[in-house]
Amino acid sequence: MNRAWQARPPLLKMRFAHDVATVKGTIYVSGGSGVQNPLPSVEARETRGNGNWREVAPMKTPRGNHAAGVVKGIMYVAGGIVADNKSTDKVERYDPGDRPVDAEPAVARPARGGLGRWARRPSLYGRWRDQ
Repeated sequence: MNRAWQARPPLLKMRFAHDVATVKGTIYVSGGSGVQNPLPSVEARETRGNGNWREVAPMKTPRGNHAAGVVKGIMYVAGGIVADNKSTDKVERYDPGDRPVDAEPAVARPARGGLGRWARRPSLYGRWRDQ
């Protein structure tokens, strides 16, 4: 295994304050901010090989500083900052299996600066579980 950093294909759009999740060998970069406003766009590419990024279904709510996670092969984005620097409680999910983006119940209260990181195999609402 090569432990050095290697250049990978650049994203389609410059962004910061985005989040990243991986579903079944595909990495997804969601939202974030461009030059001025939060972005609704989501980009994807395979984790292996030199494939380029492609746009997939955009989020319904443009946002940055949000949290992204994966539960049972479905990507969720939650909270974050929307236009006019306001917090949001909106949660959306993306199923890479050609099903549409759906809205989910809102988080308990709007969150700023992300909701923390979902890692290992958390349930959607923060309880850890091993599957």
